[in-house]
Amino acid sequence: MQLLGRMRQCRLAFVAAAAALAATSAVSVAPAVSASAGPLGRARPKSTNAFPVVAAQPGTAIPKTTVNFGMRPVANDVMFVSAIKQGWFKDVGISIAPAPDGNRSTFDNAVPLLLNNQLNIEALDPIPTISTLGTESSIRFIGLSDIFLGYQILAAPSVHAKTVSDFMKQGLSFKNAIAKTLDQMKGQTLTIPPIISDRGFLDTAFAAGGLTLSNTVHVTVTPDSNALNLASGGHVKFVSFDGAPFTAQLLGAGWTPIVTPLDLSKNLPPGVTSPAELLVEPPGIATTATWASQNPDTVLRFVSVMFRLISAIDSSPSKNLAYELGYLNAFAGTHLTIKELQSNILKLDPLISFQQQAPYFNSPTSALYYKNWFEATLNYDVKHGALPKGNYSADNLIWAGSVYHELVNYQHKTQALLAKAGKSHLSAKQESLVRQAKKYYSWFDFLDSYRFAKAAVA
Repeated sequence: MQLLGRMRQCRLAFVAAAAALAATSAVSVAPAVSASAGPLGRARPKSTNAFPVVAAQPGTAIPKTTVNFGMRPVANDVMFVSAIKQGWFKDVGISIAPAPDGNRSTFDNAVPLLLNNQLNIEALDPIPTISTLGTESSIRFIGLSDIFLGYQILAAPSVHAKTVSDFMKQGLSFKNAIAKTLDQMKGQTLTIPPIISDRGFLDTAFAAGGLTLSNTVHVTVTPDSNALNLASGGHVKFVSFDGAPFTAQLLGAGWTPIVTPLDLSKNLPPGVTSPAELLVEPPGIATTATWASQNPDTVLRFVSVMFRLISAIDSSPSKNLAYELGYLNAFAGTHLTIKELQSNILKLDPLISFQQQAPYFNSPTSALYYKNWFEATLNYDVKHGALPKGNYSADNLIWAGSVYHELVNYQHKTQALLAKAGKSHLSAKQESLVRQAKKYYSWFDFLDSYRFAKAAVA
């Protein structure tokens, strides 16, 4: 399968960044602060390849700590500004440094700042990070926030085209649905970028429907900027871009994404040899093995804020994304409107809610399962010389599953305690603790909801 554009092109930057420790960086951030665990108690990990099990104790207060956090100039990173500005990190005892809104990292210095302990947590992408495992093995992803869907086939509003999902809802099989979707383009012109590495998505999509690109459409190879002009002028009705901003602009103008990478990832057979695996790109947040091992309770609280933010954006996107809009435009030099930012997040980087995490960590037969796309990308990198042969494990990079399972564990424990409390005669103080436990539960901070509920029924 051909190399997949944006995520593959940024690997060289990650390799260089991993080797060039932040001593040479001009970015100034606050000194890293070791987060205090507070009186929770925890079992130590058996090795640095495992996220520690937090043995939470009853409690009526949350310890305060500072986390040095960085974000790169992209919408799905900068969304955390919304949580910072609304005080949601402080709700769980975390102050973000450098004040007021964290560090403005770049694609070049994000990894060095993390490795040099100038940042504790950084918004990153595990896919390009895989190619650095030959030289740097201390990075650990503690949460997956969204899935990149920048590669799409778009249809003009005037076509009134149906999507793969539309046809599957009518009862068609995936193969028949995608064939019928693509058949809407029969004999029409489709613009594609002059980047051979992007053809993997298109080739996979047409092959899934038993079709070929060249036998279905008239292909016009042209840069994204020219394709946008052709589309905006009504000269073409079907386009596929390399750059997400161009896709976002047409989505904002009412164009329909008739085929997306998620259509392929969800419906093609899984496995490390499946072309679907190289279409899975789930960005998230990362730290180092050492910092996560020393601060597992802070990790759980930080990730809980991520899930609270995702839930809020899904429920009220305009309201919550408005907090990051000005920051993003100033940081990235863009001029996005709230409508375009909303389209970018919800359609090009759809968020992975707490309820949607299970396939990534619990379903080995799913194309979204972390070991499947890790192994597929790993094999691709080795085959193409981006990574030397060696013994690499997904669990030496991705701890997000363990973090998720810890949160689920405390979610279930809290449910049991709250059920017990509901059947008990409680004092006013105990009822107050139960109310606080329910509040933290609604914020996805299941660690502290458990601690307060445990204190209430003790």
